[in-house]
Amino acid sequence: KTPFVSLYGSQNWVEDFADMATFYYLTEVLQQPYEIKVYEANKLLYDITPMTNEKVKARLPVIRELLKD
Repeated sequence: KTPFVSLYGSQNWVEDFADMATFYYLTEVLQQPYEIKVYEANKLLYDITPMTNEKVKARLPVIRELLKD
């Protein structure tokens, strides 16, 4: 529910930028999935795909612009 792709990225703007660029490249360019799954005693508690979050997607144009050829 936040505009961050990871908890680590929410710590400061530098980590946020690095995570956004990294996960953008992994998911959009290399087409690799990025999911966070939390289990307890082999039971799935929740499953998150941060790169599909509307708040995250709204921030991607900046990354696309910086990484374009």
